[in-house]
Amino acid sequence: MPLPAIRSLFALIMLAVAGQALGCSSFAVYGDEPLYGMNFDYSSETPIRFVIETHGNRRVFHLTFRNNGHFVPTCGMNSDGLFGANQLVPRKFDNEIPSDPRHEYIWQLYRRALMGLTTVDEIRQHLATWRLLQDPKLGMHLLLADPGGDAMIAEAGEQRNELIDIDGEYIVMTNFLHQENRGADCDSVNGDGAGRFGKICKALAGNGDRIDYERGFAILREASNTSRKFPTRCSLIFLPRRGEIYLALERDFGNIWKISLAAGTLETSGQGEQRKMPLNATGVLAADLLAFSPDTGRSQ
Repeated sequence: MPLPAIRSLFALIMLAVAGQALGCSSFAVYGDEPLYGMNFDYSSETPIRFVIETHGNRRVFHLTFRNNGHFVPTCGMNSDGLFGANQLVPRKFDNEIPSDPRHEYIWQLYRRALMGLTTVDEIRQHLATWRLLQDPKLGMHLLLADPGGDAMIAEAGEQRNELIDIDGEYIVMTNFLHQENRGADCDSVNGDGAGRFGKICKALAGNGDRIDYERGFAILREASNTSRKFPTRCSLIFLPRRGEIYLALERDFGNIWKISLAAGTLETSGQGEQRKMPLNATGVLAADLLAFSPDTGRSQ
């Protein structure tokens, strides 16, 4: 999609989310095996689609959601194990558009990173000469992580890029401006999503070497949103060294689906009749997955 069309699309998205409480939670943790997690919280009427795009030799998985006739990516991982999660954040300032053409919005950095880069350090090098701007209508920030143990939260600042690097074995992002909470512990952060942030931090602290994908789902379940207006629609666990993504829909953690980047497939994971299907740029709707129960092996 051409860049002007993408800008118009994201402006329209802001109209769709206006008035809703901010949601979504994400984390990266490094122990025996690197693991990323995300809860996608959004309106229950909004269609969700899962896709795998191909860019040269690189495959990229995206969770996308429909707004104004288009499906827009919000989180994903490429075949190098680089992870990105876009989340909403309150807009507290406006950036002036600099004369230097080397500037971009947060959602543009997400696409650049997953389609063309391999590590968080490469993103850091890119941002050494590029300026992040707050979108005129859409407040966003971005969690980035790679399988080598490097991760950061990227935010637009009033005068400069605000990059919050991982400090220890894990990093967590919810919906407050992390640049305003540098150095704060689990219980002292302020802003949207502070409660969810605290729950995830406490679950990860000192337990990184014991976090597998089942424990990751337990953490996402504890931090999920049960509100009618902005519920957790999808929970995802990413295993970058395996190139695998596991997902649960609508807080049903008994039915898990597995995605393989290498094979380009989506399949049931667990007991009952197995179902496997190709996953490509055309994508698979969450509604179609919900119509099939891995536990029973029949449509509902």
